[in-house]
Formats: sequence, structure tokens, C-alpha cells
Amino acid sequence: MKQEKVGGHVFNLPEQALEEENVFFLPKDDYDGLYFVLGSETAPAEQVRVILGTTEKFCNFNTPPVIDQVPRACAVARGQAPQPKTGRLTRVARSAGATVNRYVYKGEDGGVAVSCRSEDGQSGTCSATFAWRDLVWDATFDEQWVPKLDELRAEVAKRLDEWSGDA
Repeated sequence: MKQEKVGGHVFNLPEQALEEENVFFLPKDDYDGLYFVLGSETAPAEQVRVILGTTEKFCNFNTPPVIDQVPRACAVARGQAPQPKTGRLTRVARSAGATVNRYVYKGEDGGVAVSCRSEDGQSGTCSATFAWRDLVWDATFDEQWVPKLDELRAEVAKRLDEWSGDA
């Protein structure tokens, strides 16, 4: 077990779940987040990589966010919006290129629940961003997880609750 602190929360999690990776939009020295993998013992396509961080670090951008769901997740973490309702998801194309297609899945409340990109018609790599208490988490996963998004959200929350010393 390894202890990690994010914001005012302390987490005790198995070392095999930890991921040593930089957040692509923040320098490692400037980010006090937690990186972990769900399903670290499974095949890479079945794994879900999660980044957990504070609203101060995750939400304060001077430029538009890279991930569409970030503003909603930040508002939820700050207590300014309700959790989004994903439920049945609808795929909506955003752009199609010669080799890369970008698309989103919108939830029942009309908000973007998942952003994806695929190359040459293959299964996409997707991301979803949500709040856990006063923190924000972003997950990256294979498109096969999209129909199970509500299960994924519940699993991330369950793990964070289990690992949190401040339940």
C-alpha cells in the first residue's frame, strides 16, 4: 500500500494500481494529482487509466479545456452543478479526417459524457471527466467501456471511497 495526498484527501492504495505518468497538459512538478489504473492485471484494452486532481489544478485554464467535460466536472466538484445524467448515450460526430475521427457520446441531459478519437476505423480511445467529492477525475479507456460508463463511474467512486482515509 502507498499513501498519496490530493487536496485535503489522503488515499491508501495498492502500489500495483499506481500509474507513474504525467498529465499531458500540466508539468509533473506543477501537478499534485493521483494517477491509477483500474484493471492493472488485465489486458491493456480492458484497463482504465484515471487521473484525480483538485479543482485548483484541474480546472483553472486560461485557454479552452482540451476535454469537453471538464467545465461540468469542475462545477460539480465546486458544488455549482448536479452530477450529469449519462444513461442512454448517443454518438455524435465532431470531425472526420483522413486518418483520425473525433466524436462524442452525449448523455440523456444533452451534455457530452465521453470524447473519443479513432484512427482508420478502429475502436476508439475515449475519455470521460467527472467529479468525486470536491475533486475531479479523468479516465482514459478503450471505446468498449462506453456502454458501461455508469458502471465505470460507480467503480471509480467505489475505489476512491475505499482508498480514502476520510470516508
